[in-house]
Amino acid sequence: MDTKTLINVVAHINYKYERICRTANILDPYTEGYLDALERLTDYFQGAIDAEAATMESAMENGE
Repeated sequence: MDTKTLINVVAHINYKYERICRTANILDPYTEGYLDALERLTDYFQGAIDAEAATMESAMENGE
């Protein structure tokens, strides 16, 4: 997946996460598990974005 797609996926997940957190006063175990899964997925994709950014920065510093 390219970086732009990953950024869009993370933004969508964050939107969904925020929407659920704002609308749910009492979270049932399923919803809590769903939110935990979204958070882990976001962290995974954010790590990929950060790694790609580091690679691009390194390439620019090395004049590639």
